[in-house]
Amino acid sequence: NYGENPRSTIHRTQRFTAGEVDLRIDVQQGAISGIRFFGDFMGREDVGALEALLVGTPYQRSAIANKLGDRDLAAYFGDIPREALMDLLCP
Repeated sequence: NYGENPRSTIHRTQRFTAGEVDLRIDVQQGAISGIRFFGDFMGREDVGALEALLVGTPYQRSAIANKLGDRDLAAYFGDIPREALMDLLCP
């Protein structure tokens, strides 16, 4: 649809040595309208805080990286490298 920005759902799964991350992102009008992280990774913090943080963020790698800032993603996902998570979120 030329000139349209339809709603889309993105589903990505990747296995890391520290566990699997199953990611579901709802994108509406170019922004994240919903996001859920599932998997068997071993983080200390609840990923729900990151999910809430990312809602409303433009679905662009730079915008997501800016929103995450210098947060310690290892606290949420264990020993999964930050760049690998960014590649999963927005390749």
